[in-house]
Amino acid sequence: LALALIYENLGDKAKAERYIELALGHHSHHYLVQYIAGRLYYLEGRFADSESHLTTSVALQGDYAPARMLLGNLLVVTGKNDRAIEVVRPLLSQQPNQVRARYILGMAYWRRGDLENAVRSFEGAIGLAKDDEWSRLALEELAFFSNEVRVLGVYRASPWREGLS
Repeated sequence: LALALIYENLGDKAKAERYIELALGHHSHHYLVQYIAGRLYYLEGRFADSESHLTTSVALQGDYAPARMLLGNLLVVTGKNDRAIEVVRPLLSQQPNQVRARYILGMAYWRRGDLENAVRSFEGAIGLAKDDEWSRLALEELAFFSNEVRVLGVYRASPWREGLS
């Protein structure tokens, strides 16, 4: 497993993949091995393989935040927004200060068409980390492109906008 990580950092994808396959052969029941395999395949654009390993990692260790967040992000990228919400929401029940999870959840809601929950998620992230540019930009884009008066009203009334020009 360590060699897979070293070769991944060196940019040698072939060797990284070879060592992760060896690690999976010996320790497929370990959540961290499954997570690293999922991350490696995600970075290679092998989303089906990545989803399989990340799903296994979450099943083995449900409170491992990096696996839940990467799986949630992958599911949003591949258009599986309802499943992304199912994966990420439990993480926020356990660890409510996860800014990145709130952003991922906001993206899933937005792409599902649930603008009110998207706004709440982005604002929750910004409330936890005032410098969260990803959520701030997503919220501004959502407000800009939305014809929904209620979204624009929530956006304009947001306390985090104080001091913005």
